[in-house]
Amino acid sequence: MDPTDKELKEQLSQGPLVRNGFDDRLRKRIEDSLDRPRSRFGRTTRVRWSTAGAAALLLIFALAGIWHWTPGSGGTNPMGSHASLAGPSESKAVPGSEENEELRSALLLGLRKDVTVPDGQIVSTYRTVLVAPQDGKLAVAAQGPGIVMPYKQTFWKIESTADDGSTESQSLIAYQAYGSKALTERPASTVANPREGLATERILYVGKEYVSVAQEVDAKGVPGEYRFVKTIKQLAASAGTDFDARTEPHVDLETVLKDEAVASSEPTANVDLWSDASAVTISSGRTEQWAIVRKPGQWTGVTYAQSAELGALDVNTEKEVPVTMPNAVVPEDRLLLDWDQIRKIEPSATDAYMFQELLAAVVDREIRIYPYKQKNGLNNPLSLELEPNESIIMVEWALNQSETKNYADQWRTKVAAILGQS
Repeated sequence: MDPTDKELKEQLSQGPLVRNGFDDRLRKRIEDSLDRPRSRFGRTTRVRWSTAGAAALLLIFALAGIWHWTPGSGGTNPMGSHASLAGPSESKAVPGSEENEELRSALLLGLRKDVTVPDGQIVSTYRTVLVAPQDGKLAVAAQGPGIVMPYKQTFWKIESTADDGSTESQSLIAYQAYGSKALTERPASTVANPREGLATERILYVGKEYVSVAQEVDAKGVPGEYRFVKTIKQLAASAGTDFDARTEPHVDLETVLKDEAVASSEPTANVDLWSDASAVTISSGRTEQWAIVRKPGQWTGVTYAQSAELGALDVNTEKEVPVTMPNAVVPEDRLLLDWDQIRKIEPSATDAYMFQELLAAVVDREIRIYPYKQKNGLNNPLSLELEPNESIIMVEWALNQSETKNYADQWRTKVAAILGQS
């Protein structure tokens, strides 16, 4: 502190200044200071002002950011409530541009194509497509008719009793297709015998154990539809049997959600829901009929107005189950990027599936699979064309974790063998 400043400080410490704090001595001091060169207001002072200003601006931006990201402060999700956000939402940059992660994942797709036959009934055909790494790039490793699904340590196959769209009656059959108990051909006893009482039976969703099916009947000229979720073994056991909703093997929603907080603790009357072919003999007051359907970004459970009954449903009364399906029912069903990031990769995406280093984006009649964590992966997606009236009913993933746990490579071998392409 220079002497003049010291004198001023001593004066200020003596008490209130006269004339409202402004006397002749102080006026002269200020006038003398104005006449001096501004040598003291140099680099150091400017730096101090710059630092203070920057800090103030940062504080303003931080407060604005906190307000902007506060829940309920506004903003909409373009894909609705099903666009599950994952990862840091503050980063909207396109990922993967600086990464070059090794391809280690395989994608197993199940597709259903609906065909309207001359009498107005809808029958369905199915196909499976396996996408896996090959020479450092993604490629179609195997494809063929029917749905090949992983189940525990093996694979099962689901087919239709009529896959050419030429008949008015269609049922599903399921059998183990790989392993010591595998059947090399579909069961002959059910091929030519669609289930009595059913007009059509089609798949809505396939997981690693559970299958969601829609069953249409035509009783005395009155059409009706039933929707059940089954284990793969329940589906296999019902093949070739007469359809009766009162004895149809299935799993109710409460049992599937038994480990969730919303599950009922009351036992189900007269039902062994975990047997291969359990029979419901009475209405138990539980959610007997329900389904698993696709919404953008997520597989979702849905119920209907008559879900607690075993009669025909009004499918127009569909209502979403307000909880996420357990991983045992819908495995690996999570988006690793938010929709802003996904649309920077694929602006036209209407749906998306993700696992590890892969993004499968649905665009109109096409599935574009991006190895988005691989160098130049955003510029080289693998494109799979969807046929008219074809939709995705199964998405399963496998990962090469190590040399011994090379599950993606094992899928290449096993699925190709099942589809006769080994």
